[in-house]
Amino acid sequence: MLIPRIHTLIIADDIPMRGDMMELSMEVDGKSIPANRFVNDIICNMIAGAVESLRGVDKDWNTVSIRIRK
Repeated sequence: MLIPRIHTLIIADDIPMRGDMMELSMEVDGKSIPANRFVNDIICNMIAGAVESLRGVDKDWNTVSIRIRK
């Protein structure tokens, strides 16, 4: 029996301004994966834009947590 891997992606934003001060923390199978500034900005802005477009999400959110299983 295969145990599914868990991928975790956490975006934290202390100041609610997309693109500024956002920090990406990424783990794959429990191992922390570093991202350079370019990758950090691309992933953070992409997810922030998607999340902010959802009904029920305040524009002044602080943290987004996404867990993906494969």
